[in-house]
Amino acid sequence: MQPLTYVSSRLSFRQDVIERLGPEDKFRVKTPMGVFEMSRKSFEKNFANVVSSHSYKEDGIYHYPKVPARAMEYRLSDVAALALNGPAEPVVYELPEILDGKVDVETYRTWLKFKGATQIRLDMERWQLAQSQAAYEKAIDEAVRAHNGTDPFTGEELRWDLLKKANNDNYKAGRFSYTRIFRLLPTVDLLNVEPTEEPSFRIVAWEVSAAKNDLGSAGFVELCRRVVAKADSSGVPSDLTLG
Repeated sequence: MQPLTYVSSRLSFRQDVIERLGPEDKFRVKTPMGVFEMSRKSFEKNFANVVSSHSYKEDGIYHYPKVPARAMEYRLSDVAALALNGPAEPVVYELPEILDGKVDVETYRTWLKFKGATQIRLDMERWQLAQSQAAYEKAIDEAVRAHNGTDPFTGEELRWDLLKKANNDNYKAGRFSYTRIFRLLPTVDLLNVEPTEEPSFRIVAWEVSAAKNDLGSAGFVELCRRVVAKADSSGVPSDLTLG
């Protein structure tokens, strides 16, 4: 018997599905945090608190606001979860119109792959969960096509021509000068604040992305206001350590 499957925005347990099953029959929950699969017997043994909860007994459903550690053993691997939907056709991205004359298509495709792989690493560090490389590449390409060529915070024109010149080894060898040279290098800013099957990005300058870090848009703007206010009142501090 194939597992009974349902989709939820969070890890949830549905009484109407689970109680139709025999002890060894399985059910599957597809969520933005991954695909979870277990038998009714395993559920009732390891999630006794859910079975006895008012939400499950009276409302017929129990939602976890955050995936508990004990549920992770029932999360399918990314490879297994991807196989449920069958093999995906590879996508060959064409150069967005806004980048005509600024960068060649092969450089753009290489950048997409690099940014997608980087976002997987960042999301795994942040949430211990990530979407597929293809999902990130698609979302980043959509962000490029939607942007107007300038950084949304400073209004400065982004330098797509720098994509081919940027090199992480050079950056590590001389962070300060390298950051100044490539400050308008386009990069991506993740807009989602929690795991989702539909990642969303905007395109920003590398300088802004580095300064913004984990502050969020409002926090970053407020920090900039405080910096400007301090500079207007008492001047700009000297950069004694930068040489």
